[in-house]
Amino acid sequence: MSFTLSAEDIAKDVTITDDTILIRARFEATDLSFTYSNIIKSAYTGQRVIFDFAAESFFCTLSMPSGSNDIYYNRLHQLIDNTGIPYNNFEFYSGNILNNSMYECWRKQYNVTNKIKKVGFRLHWAYVVKRHHGIVDTHSDQVKPLYFCCFNASPRRHRVLAVKMLWDRKLMDKGVVTFVSSDEGLKKSLCTDGYTQLADMLPLSVDGHADFTHIQPHSGNFNAGFYNSFSDTYFDIITETLYGEGHGTSALDAVLAENTWWKEIFLSEKTFRSFYYKRPFMLFSSVHSLQVLKDLGFKTFDCIFDESYDSIEPWEDRLDSIIKQVDRFCKTTSLDQLHQKIQSPEVQSILDHNYKHFLKLADYSNISLLPKSLAFTDFEKSL
Repeated sequence: MSFTLSAEDIAKDVTITDDTILIRARFEATDLSFTYSNIIKSAYTGQRVIFDFAAESFFCTLSMPSGSNDIYYNRLHQLIDNTGIPYNNFEFYSGNILNNSMYECWRKQYNVTNKIKKVGFRLHWAYVVKRHHGIVDTHSDQVKPLYFCCFNASPRRHRVLAVKMLWDRKLMDKGVVTFVSSDEGLKKSLCTDGYTQLADMLPLSVDGHADFTHIQPHSGNFNAGFYNSFSDTYFDIITETLYGEGHGTSALDAVLAENTWWKEIFLSEKTFRSFYYKRPFMLFSSVHSLQVLKDLGFKTFDCIFDESYDSIEPWEDRLDSIIKQVDRFCKTTSLDQLHQKIQSPEVQSILDHNYKHFLKLADYSNISLLPKSLAFTDFEKSL
């Protein structure tokens, strides 16, 4: 897969000041060295050079890989070598909370002696979500009509399975479930697997979109259907972008099989939205993601849910554990009982804590503050 960036696109990626060259590295960049090295060399006068890949946590760009070591760290090192600028002037931040430790694993795996000065993570999507229009629950004293909200945009493997599980347990009418795809190949696959009725219902959308590519989660310009999905439900089932397993293509999975040290924990707008909107949640992401949230200073909801699912492997069993628990919850807990639980001082205290802590981290994750200080690298070493 090949992508070509225009000169205008590249120019938007780069901010040059007297003390910093900041590059918002693109997921679509075909060749990092070719795309950015000449810009860096022509602008460099001794500044810090920062690569910010915080919107993603992938181990490669869309054009990679072509071999077992054709991953992001290797491409960055090639770029730095091409500039002739000392490694001590470069920093790299991604959306992978384990970025620093994975970088050290890569250096050990491939006997790399050169070292980028700072490698860490930035919570890009926290800052993005803070720009969303907040919602106000105008009927908090009234019992809501549904239990949960489960948004599924791009039809990744785990989301397809999640919707199938919800369907099998007859939970689709217990909450708001989206599955925004009109792909004929997906519909055919669902029919083959015995989900013809589900296939006929696609796309499942709350805002009129028939294709997930039309959804702009970073814009904050959502319609009433989007916000009503939260106002009418009590908790979120979050199916995160990445979940610590295969990445959907044979080429990528083959490279991962050769780099067994690789791990990722990526928190997107899907997770941070629950903090901002003061929502309890169950999180399907990489194993131990709830523990990482706690390490980041958030509180989770073991007062409502059995959170032992966070340590279950493989991923299919972890997802199954979440959906089974939702099923039991909907069968054994009435909406009146759930309402009382959510409104209890215990849960409200957690929601308020998470909201305030989210705002603090969102401000800290503002890219405009990146050149000044980034202590997350020190935090990540303790994970």
